[in-house]
Amino acid sequence: MQSAFAGREIRISDAVNDSEQSTNFHNRAIAWLLYSGGTMYSDPMEACEVYTRQCSTLVTTIDLATMGATVAARGAIRSPGSRCSTRRWFRRSSRR
Repeated sequence: MQSAFAGREIRISDAVNDSEQSTNFHNRAIAWLLYSGGTMYSDPMEACEVYTRQCSTLVTTIDLATMGATVAARGAIRSPGSRCSTRRWFRRSSRR
């Protein structure tokens, strides 16, 4: 989804991900704490793995600005008339 919002392919740095996955002890502890407190409804280690992969994406400030503008425009991207996602997704996600 990040690629769609950025208007270009977003990649993950395997080197950064591998390093982060092997040292994210605090995030794992927080995930288990949330899980044991009944406030995390997924597998804590899977949540940590996904979160850490997201932190390993190779994005620029331009990408972040484009993603933010795309979300603010409810999926409209740079090309007039084109959308990266449906309005239905934005209606559903804006209720959270």
